[in-house]
Parts: sequence; structure tokens; C-alpha cells
Amino acid sequence: MSTFEDVLNELVTTETTFVSHLRALIDVYLKPLRVTQDDPNSPCSRAKIDLIFSRVESVYPINQQLLDALVTARQLGRLQHDVAHILTTHFHFFRMCIPYINHYDAMLSALHTLLTEHSPFAEFAMNAK
Repeated sequence: MSTFEDVLNELVTTETTFVSHLRALIDVYLKPLRVTQDDPNSPCSRAKIDLIFSRVESVYPINQQLLDALVTARQLGRLQHDVAHILTTHFHFFRMCIPYINHYDAMLSALHTLLTEHSPFAEFAMNAK
């Protein structure tokens, strides 16, 4: 296997892991928090949910589409040939990640504060399944 093939396989593996983690983040944490976000006893306010989870719900389908295209091309034996087209086709969607990247430090700070100073959220996070 060539180095280029190794890189392409790593791209598919990494994207598979990322998409899986995004899906878990949405299903295990975000959706349950959204259900209770307007409840005064919610483990997390709407503003904190929006800060912590930023554009996860928008980023997930884009990355799922990218993964699907990469996997399909690999199954057809065309990944080496099609990878540039696949990435450039999805490139403009990557701009949706910019707000997440720009607010990453604030998100980590808010998450750290909630986990260390807000016991209802810490309890929610520990018991989330």
C-alpha cells in the first residue's frame, strides 16, 4: 500500500470517528439538555447549551455526507481518483466550523465551569448515556 493510500485510509478512519463522536455528542448530551433547557431546574441554561454545543447540529450532517462520499468512493475503488473532487465539493461547507473554532476557548471555559462549579450539570454529564 502506498503512502497516499495510507493517508486516504486515515482520512476515512478519522472522519468515521469524528462523525461517530458528533452523533454521540448530539444524542447523549445535546438532545437531553435541549428538552430541559427552559426548565428552571435544568442542569444547563439555553445560553450555555448554545455556547458549549455551538454548531454541532449543523456540522454533523456535513461531515456525514463527506464520510458517505469517501466511503462510497473507497468501495468503488475510486478513492484515489475522487478524493480531490470530494473534498472540494464539501470545502465550502467547512466554513460552518469557523464559529465553533472561534469560540472553542470560551466553550471549554464554560464547560469546565459547569463541570466543576455546577453540580446539576456535573451530575447530568456523569449519568448521561
